[in-house]
Amino acid sequence: EETTPTPAPQPKKKDKVAPKNIVIPPKKPKLSKAERRALQEAQRAAKGVVQKDTTKTAKNVKKPDSGKANNNSSNKAADNATRQSANSKKENQNVGKVLGLFEHLPKYKGAELFSGRVSLNTDAKLKLHPAVTELGYKYANGTIRGANTRCRAMLEVFKTVIRDYQTPKDGKNQHQLSLNLDHEVKTIFQYWTTHCRTHSVSMGNAMTFLKSIIASLPRDINMEEAKELLCEQIDAYNHERIHLAGQAIAEHALRKIQNGDVLLVYVYNEAVLNILINAQRSGKKISSH
Repeated sequence: EETTPTPAPQPKKKDKVAPKNIVIPPKKPKLSKAERRALQEAQRAAKGVVQKDTTKTAKNVKKPDSGKANNNSSNKAADNATRQSANSKKENQNVGKVLGLFEHLPKYKGAELFSGRVSLNTDAKLKLHPAVTELGYKYANGTIRGANTRCRAMLEVFKTVIRDYQTPKDGKNQHQLSLNLDHEVKTIFQYWTTHCRTHSVSMGNAMTFLKSIIASLPRDINMEEAKELLCEQIDAYNHERIHLAGQAIAEHALRKIQNGDVLLVYVYNEAVLNILINAQRSGKKISSH
């Protein structure tokens, strides 16, 4: 009979014995969420108290003397100079800034525009009508202001120029009438805008209208008939596009105004003035600021 060998007995593991003179701390008990939060808050409060104490001690410590009193005064003067230069730079930067609400408006050029000292010198070859230079000077020194007022004055001067216009002596008068008048009008308008004052929107629209009626003149028209026709159309434009348009704006705005309304007026304008006058005449009780 076969006999199975019996396994050799394995030595038993000895129990670990804690070395002497060593204290094993007990296990920390598990904390709940509320207890952990309270512990964290207490730790943060302790840190804040320590930081305050360190800042107080740092403030109480006196800085060592840097040297003589002259050095201290020079350092103070240098600091004041640097501060003043920084403040002046900031002020200059703020002056150049423009709010987005007013970006479409032209920049202010200063009081010299309306002081009467604006140069009206032009090229010697440029021959202008006396009424043109007179109106240009009034534009420059501010005697004539307001978009509609300036536009009416411009149209009146154009009528004067057209009436006093004489054909060249080279004999090419009938076929080049519209070309000569168009060149004359463009030259005058450019003189006003470049040497006197920038034109308004209404002046630009009137200039476009004037160029269109000059270009539409018949070739076989008489000189005197052409002048009379142009002056009549200028008067019609002034009455329809400026006078009647202002009345229509005032009537439309009057329907929007109710008794007791307060109107905030931020500009002196002919249309705004007509609105206030019509509201007063209609018996509506309003106030303006």
